[in-house]
Amino acid sequence: MNKLAIIICLITGLSFLIGYIINKLIKNKNNLEFFSISFAFVILMGLCFFDLLPECIENINNIFIILMYVAFGIIFLKSFDYILPHHEHSSDHLHGEHISLITFIAIFLHNILECFLIYMVSISNINSGILMAIGVMCHNIPLSISINTLNSSNKKNIIMTVLLILSSVILPLIFGIFNINIGNNVIGALTGVTLGMLIHITLFELLCEVKENYKNKYTIYGLVLGIVFSILIFLG
Repeated sequence: MNKLAIIICLITGLSFLIGYIINKLIKNKNNLEFFSISFAFVILMGLCFFDLLPECIENINNIFIILMYVAFGIIFLKSFDYILPHHEHSSDHLHGEHISLITFIAIFLHNILECFLIYMVSISNINSGILMAIGVMCHNIPLSISINTLNSSNKKNIIMTVLLILSSVILPLIFGIFNINIGNNVIGALTGVTLGMLIHITLFELLCEVKENYKNKYTIYGLVLGIVFSILIFLG
């Protein structure tokens, strides 16, 4: 088991704690909510089309199979609309908590896979692993801020933050201890499902909020900064 690679994954996961702390330090939650929703919208769009989609194509190389996994991810997360408490876009509090929860679910699953990839890269080349971890941390922090801002319960925020941190080391520990190998097809399938889940969040949840508040200056700030941030992280 490569302990240094696991430490890199753990440090990557601690970026969610940084987002939690930033959320606690900022007092004006309304402005932070407008900003974080629009910022997360752009970051997640970038994550979908400049990170996850190319990863799917690289591992599967069959557009129809990719679409099948994406569709499954969308349907899977859509099913939570019937399981979780009912919400309306006009009810800011309930809808915000709904977005927070489904975003947490998608990011939790995505982070398990992403940190496993960091672990595998770190084993081969520690410097490449560190660079990948820095890039992941940069989009984890704003996503963590969004999740925590939209949820009014500090207890739930703490639980979600702890689970997100743990998700960073779950697979590296399991595969490191038991020396398990995983194929590209499995990685591609998990990536495709995660891509579908994040597409659902961006198009059916966050986009609605951005459209309703597009005239708010903090929404505009979030969109602009999100675009700049995405260019630096995903296209830099």
